[in-house]
Amino acid sequence: MTHSQRSLIREQPRRIGTPWYGLWWDALTQPTIQTFQRLLDEPDTSLSRSLLWIFAAALGAGVISWGIAPGFLRANPVTGDISWSLGMDVYALVGLPAFLVELFVVHLVARRLGGDAPIARTAFVMACYAAPLIALSGLVGGLETLVSAQGGLPLRPYGLNLVSMTYGVTLAGLIARALVTLAHAALDVVAVRAVYQLKGWRAAVPSLLFLGLSLFGLGLALVPTPPM
Repeated sequence: MTHSQRSLIREQPRRIGTPWYGLWWDALTQPTIQTFQRLLDEPDTSLSRSLLWIFAAALGAGVISWGIAPGFLRANPVTGDISWSLGMDVYALVGLPAFLVELFVVHLVARRLGGDAPIARTAFVMACYAAPLIALSGLVGGLETLVSAQGGLPLRPYGLNLVSMTYGVTLAGLIARALVTLAHAALDVVAVRAVYQLKGWRAAVPSLLFLGLSLFGLGLALVPTPPM
């Protein structure tokens, strides 16, 4: 290679990718196979970038929920006991561990069904829509807590369980979470088709498995436990 060729390579402009908010917006507003395949052409589709997005979104969801309703004393409608709620959306705060579980479930099942793709590419596409949905769950939790604190909707009594910890859940908030979960599952199907090139029922299997786990987790929030 001549000196001029080396100089030409060094002088080539570095490709600038789409800003993170543009990627999130495209994934939510244009959830097609073509859009998700275009996301894979971004210059940085690393696993670390994807996990950073999810961590930031989960942290932001907690801050949003806290900012709307930083905490309040509430009376247990069954026992009359007074308990303190932080007003933080626990479902959002476990965003990163939940995302990792979802990622490995989708990846392993898709590979078993004949798909072939690096897990980092899967994580990137999934993070483009999972991150804003996690942030949305924080908004839902904050509004739910605020309305309940003002006496607009009753909170059911909860102690420690896998989802709610000491956090009360309203019926409207539970429905909102279920809708977000269903939207997330639908986007997973498109992501699997785009990344793993699976079609038909095979594309839906990984998403359906994680959807079942998610709905089971939401169902746990309906199980009342003694107050702390």
